[in-house]
Amino acid sequence: MPGSRLRWNEWITFRAKYCDLSPDAWVALTLIGSAGPLAARTIGTARLPLFSEAQQLRTGVVTVLLDLSQGGDAVAEAAANGVGEATGEATSGAAGCAADVEEMARLEELAARHEEVTAQADRHLDWLNRPTFVHLEQRQLELSRRIERHLLTVQLPDFEYPVLFHEKAGARASGWASGLHDSPVSVVLVSDLERPENNPALHKHHKLARSLLSAGFVKELKPDAEERRRLEALVQQPPTTRLREEERELLWKFRYSLTKDKRALTKLLKCVDWADSREVQQAESLVHQWVEVDVQDLLELLGGTFVGAAAWVRAFAVVGLRDRASDEQLLSYLLSLVQALQYERQNNQPPSEGPLASLLIARAVRNAELANFLHWYLLVERNSRHGTHYAHVHDSFLELLKATDPNTVLAFRRQEAFITALSQASASLKASGENRPKRVQRLRAMFDEPSHLGPLKQLDFPLLMPLDPTWRITASMPEKAYVFKSAMQPLGFTFTTVRAGEDSSTAKGAQGGGEYSIIFKSGDDLRQDQLVLQMLQLMDKVLREQGLDLQLTSFRVLATGPGMGLVERVPDCEPLAEILKENRGDIRRYLELKHPSASPLDGADPRKGPGIDPNVLETFVKSCAGYCVTMYLLGVGDRHLDNLMLRSNGALFHIDFGYLFGRDPKPFPPPMKLCKEMVEVMGGADSMWYARFRLLCCEAFNILRAEANLILNLLMLMVDAEIQDLRGEVEVLSVAKKFRLDLNNEEASRHFQELINESVGALFPQLVERLHTLAQWARA
Repeated sequence: MPGSRLRWNEWITFRAKYCDLSPDAWVALTLIGSAGPLAARTIGTARLPLFSEAQQLRTGVVTVLLDLSQGGDAVAEAAANGVGEATGEATSGAAGCAADVEEMARLEELAARHEEVTAQADRHLDWLNRPTFVHLEQRQLELSRRIERHLLTVQLPDFEYPVLFHEKAGARASGWASGLHDSPVSVVLVSDLERPENNPALHKHHKLARSLLSAGFVKELKPDAEERRRLEALVQQPPTTRLREEERELLWKFRYSLTKDKRALTKLLKCVDWADSREVQQAESLVHQWVEVDVQDLLELLGGTFVGAAAWVRAFAVVGLRDRASDEQLLSYLLSLVQALQYERQNNQPPSEGPLASLLIARAVRNAELANFLHWYLLVERNSRHGTHYAHVHDSFLELLKATDPNTVLAFRRQEAFITALSQASASLKASGENRPKRVQRLRAMFDEPSHLGPLKQLDFPLLMPLDPTWRITASMPEKAYVFKSAMQPLGFTFTTVRAGEDSSTAKGAQGGGEYSIIFKSGDDLRQDQLVLQMLQLMDKVLREQGLDLQLTSFRVLATGPGMGLVERVPDCEPLAEILKENRGDIRRYLELKHPSASPLDGADPRKGPGIDPNVLETFVKSCAGYCVTMYLLGVGDRHLDNLMLRSNGALFHIDFGYLFGRDPKPFPPPMKLCKEMVEVMGGADSMWYARFRLLCCEAFNILRAEANLILNLLMLMVDAEIQDLRGEVEVLSVAKKFRLDLNNEEASRHFQELINESVGALFPQLVERLHTLAQWARA
């Protein structure tokens, strides 16, 4: 009957998710009635669009018109045929007066607004709300009877906030394009060759916008809260970050507000258009107003990113190094700084007169250790693609050094002759084709032959050790010469040494008893190992400065030419593979024999052994943590038990860094080398020592994350060094990614804990380790 109402009071739940809805989504409602005991008939249908014209999801009570002229399938068919969305008024046909229809819509809107108001906690108007709602309901019923239409009222879910439709740009276009496959219209694809190029209109817009920011009022601009948040996020980005155009504009807009933030200078200089003389002048003026910038940030200005910048940028960075970097710091950065010399080729001045070259030469002339390594680094680079440039710098350095300290230049010549003798001995042994025991005998016999290593048996004048110029070689120990079973057959030598400035009668020696052992490698490019050891020594220094000594073994490596070089041989150490072989697969047994516990409380177990000296166990745990973190950050690959060494004092360390930045010859390598035998030394995964190991890893990881810019800037200076695994910025980006600078310290600690769990639980590396052991046995 007209004016009567039916209530269902039931919720209908659909499987579709809100995030999967399109903006034209709607719900088809069909009202079914009874036409007899076993028959049903369709009374009418209604269509409820889920989104409004403003693409906002409808909520609350919605009233739709019930169309009695169509069946349920008619609505779906209309939608499939692309019939446009109809409003409630349009589907009512000519059932009533247009004025009544308009009045009905207005009342529905008022009812919705009234419901929204009454939902609020303002109860003192209840006396007015009740009669108002009754009046609205009566008026709606009256109009419904007059226009003879049937209404369906639906309650939609309410949300705390408005829900809007959103999709990525181009998503609708791709959907439209996919429909063309079934279209008879042919589509011709045209390649736009200018698409990768800069949009000239957009470029002009940015230039005009930046020119407006050159006016005097820009000095008074202050960022609001949102802009400050964005600026803070930008200056915290690592040096590997490439700024987008809008980020560059934001930094340039508030450049005067950033002069008190030392981290922001390098980011701002990346925003300068170096072809615009006006911007260059403004940037130069700003630089001199900036607060003092850290040395680690100045390193970024010396790299390839700023090759096209004005000359004063490089000069500014060098002046900062000159004034604030000590000789010790320059020595730590020297390998990377020598590579940065190649970027001075762009200047119209002699190579040796470039700002960085002048600084390094001036410091090296006054510091013997700096002079030694600068000489060898430059000598190696004479064979690179920029060899002519480096040769000019090297010759100028030696010329100035000869005028101030000719004895040091003579010492360099003797070092070169020393390396030549070792190289000739290595080549002769490789050419012999003999087995390893005979090669060892032949090597030791060479010390009795004047044409080979005879002059090194007893030196008339001490020889400056190229690896460490604080030591001087006085004689060789032929009985300790050795040929290793590695594929490249490196040679081992031991020399008696004295400290610089001492004689042999007063010296106590570098490694006990005046002995200094080295490994000479031929056929290996040691510049990669040299880089890893520089990074390792730098990380060790950073950790120690924060009070965390992880017992890292920072031995020295020096490349002396293409495919050859020296490695310091660490005394009293053995590969883990050998230790496991000799101690029935138990590292604990080895350490117990070397350093048994003096107290029965220090982990002693009558069934397992006397226990390990807690100081030795502490050293083992610390060194494991240090190398897990550092090797993970540098992405060192090909880790197996033959290049993991253990010293007699319990310190573990890594050797042979032929694979870096994620490269690995084995499939599915774990994030870090942490085998079950190492965990067993700590007492197992539930032990106190293992918990301490995990804690030390997280602490070291967060300390190094705080110095990420220094490490990344030094690596960025090396991208053009022709190192095997460092071919470009991609490798540096892999290191930046591992720092996880997007996390806070607590989140970073959880992340590293997950990496530890993944490494300990890795099964595939155990199989690879067995295969490697068999290969080593066959080679021997």
